[in-house]
Amino acid sequence: MAWKLLHFPNEKEVLSSSENLITVHSTDLKGDFVILGTGFPIVSSSTSILAITALHVIEEGYKKSLQASRTAKRGVMGFPGPSNLLYEQIGGWVRNTNDLKCSITIGKSIYVFNITGVCLRPPLDIAFMIIDASSIGEPIPVFAINSNPLTIGENVVVTSFVTSGNKRTLIGKVGEITAKSSTSRLVRAPHYATNIPIEKGASGGPVFRFQENFSGDKQVIGMISSDFSQ
Repeated sequence: MAWKLLHFPNEKEVLSSSENLITVHSTDLKGDFVILGTGFPIVSSSTSILAITALHVIEEGYKKSLQASRTAKRGVMGFPGPSNLLYEQIGGWVRNTNDLKCSITIGKSIYVFNITGVCLRPPLDIAFMIIDASSIGEPIPVFAINSNPLTIGENVVVTSFVTSGNKRTLIGKVGEITAKSSTSRLVRAPHYATNIPIEKGASGGPVFRFQENFSGDKQVIGMISSDFSQ
């Protein structure tokens, strides 16, 4: 099948789809608000949220940050190792500044939270975020993870935001798995390719198993990312 835009059946479905998505943003060298990408929560308590995004989303915020530019040692991002100081600096930047934040839609309200910690997992383009959500005092909806393997030709759905400046528009797209890589020497995880085009700002967004009416429980089977490995 060719990929196609997915039409949300009603306002309730639009709210449901956007409620679970996280917009990651930061403050740049000029002190301006910058949208970096998308993320989604997987665990939530009355005080904190554990969420996933793409590593390069966090890296982009770090490179544009005023506080980071004052202290950063120059180098090349790469695999973990004793000389890889930049990833350690990113973690320190997140802990010691309020530059990295996120916005989450809960019901019909938008909340802004500080991201207080990150766990970066190269060579995967993946980052875990710790979000301070103590201001709302209760858990938020999280995504259900389905780790069952996919097959080539299976239909999948991407939901994310299309970014234009500081404006984000919710989109849904349906397509199919076009390729699958087996477990590599570096990572015990499958890598899928789809025929769904991805716009700026969608990095870190979830990929679902396709459901015909696109309603009910959404089973996340992957994340929009880049491949860091060879």
